[in-house]
Amino acid sequence: MNKDHLIELAFLALVFGSLLFIGPGAVLQHQLDHETPQFGAVDGLLYAMLSKHVAETGNYRYNPFYAVAGFKDSIAYHPPVLMHIVAMFSHVSGLNPYSSLSVILGVFVLFGAFVMYWLIRSYNKKIAMLSVPVFVFLYVFNFVIGYIWGEALLLMGSFFLIALFFLFDKQGLTNWWIPAGILIGATINTHTSETIFFYGFVAFFLGMKLLLRQLPKSERNFWLKQVALATLLALIIGFNYLIIFYNGYYKITGSSYTSFKAVRPEESGAIRVPTVYQFSKPVFYAMLIGAAIALVLARKHAHPALLTSGFMFMVGMSNYVGFHYRAFQQRFLWPITLALFFGITIYFIVKRFSAKLVVPAMLGLLLIGYVVHAHYNPVHTDVIYPSQWEGFKWVEQNTPESARTLFLYGDSYSQSLRIIKRLVFLLDPNDLAAMAQEGKLRRMIKTDPILMSEMYLIYRKGLFDFGYYGKEQNLTIFGAPIDLCGYDYYVVDRQSAYAPQFVQLTVQMANVLLAHNITPVFQNDQIAILKNNNVGGECLA
Repeated sequence: MNKDHLIELAFLALVFGSLLFIGPGAVLQHQLDHETPQFGAVDGLLYAMLSKHVAETGNYRYNPFYAVAGFKDSIAYHPPVLMHIVAMFSHVSGLNPYSSLSVILGVFVLFGAFVMYWLIRSYNKKIAMLSVPVFVFLYVFNFVIGYIWGEALLLMGSFFLIALFFLFDKQGLTNWWIPAGILIGATINTHTSETIFFYGFVAFFLGMKLLLRQLPKSERNFWLKQVALATLLALIIGFNYLIIFYNGYYKITGSSYTSFKAVRPEESGAIRVPTVYQFSKPVFYAMLIGAAIALVLARKHAHPALLTSGFMFMVGMSNYVGFHYRAFQQRFLWPITLALFFGITIYFIVKRFSAKLVVPAMLGLLLIGYVVHAHYNPVHTDVIYPSQWEGFKWVEQNTPESARTLFLYGDSYSQSLRIIKRLVFLLDPNDLAAMAQEGKLRRMIKTDPILMSEMYLIYRKGLFDFGYYGKEQNLTIFGAPIDLCGYDYYVVDRQSAYAPQFVQLTVQMANVLLAHNITPVFQNDQIAILKNNNVGGECLA
């Protein structure tokens, strides 16, 4: 091993060790095992619940009954790869599925950064070293939201997509179509959007090479043949999920995902998705210059690294047409896919002074230190209070499987309740406020059942034949008035950091309930759980 190899090896160890420390390490408070999920939004908690379900049942054929209105044969319509990997890792590592999900996501994001480094390195090793400081932005500003909110399918699917980009530099690989087909199949079964982006990149890659007169007939035939074979393999791997996807996402929500009307971030709930300006001004301007230089360099050699960064920039800027608000999510990975532009600018400055590898290695480490010092603040999520978690576990362990539990109000309940293995409902805060204005409690109230409702409770009748419980049984539980007295248990929070006025109202409601054959069965400093001894009877008058 020569000196340059040792320098690069030490550089990579320092870089990725540091990223692991300031990224997943900080979010997880530098400990592997956590009793509660460490995510701050619905998606992360949803996938934590599904991962635990797969770890406990051994498969992902059906959704857990408590997430689909009690139906035990409603098929799982989310892509399955992530949940299976997390469940397997949980069993092998001994970590609970919640912690396993956090670790797996953190590691796969860094795997993606490492693969991107290797793709850039195949173009220029020094540019690769000078690109890695931008990786730090994965964990600052709005970029870190993708991780702490748990955009799990996106993050793992993006790893497979980046690995596919890397393969475009391996034209000499024997049977290129086999690893490519496996990876395309992985994107189908992880986050189908990345499958679409892959074929967009194929068209962009071949189109740019053709435009720049860098695509001889033999190479064109090679790519067309290999991509076609890879596609056939991917279709075999993803066959079952594609059937489910077609009958679920495509038929039910397809119109909102395939619309050609442009959607601005502020119109779609994606306001906190990062923009290029959040790279900070010095980095942004360096990347802007680097993008212009990359365009010039591509005219001489349209290397896959250059085309990857150009394509992913265009995806992040323009693909909000046709993919609804989910399209903005690819920007969470910009610190990986656009890092090349920054590296090119710094390289063209540095190469004038020294050709030794140690110079970009040392400068890369110094720039990482600068970005960390200037922009990094440790973040971690903790949306479930310990006392709430104690109540969640009580409900799971001490109530019948068919019990219906109404949560009156609690901080973050609209997100965290989905991990409880029971049929749970949340009192609509707006309806609670309306009753306060009316000056009286109503027996018929509006609630939010914590269900996975997008696919109308889809179930399978045959290989290609599907039904929808939600439509067939005309279920009207979403937003429809429901009898307050028809629940088996009630959970009442005693304090709130965000809406103490709601807690006061729910405590008053609980006092009324307690006067009507409803008794307390559990309490701690945060919550009280009440049991209804006369379900359906009078509970207010």
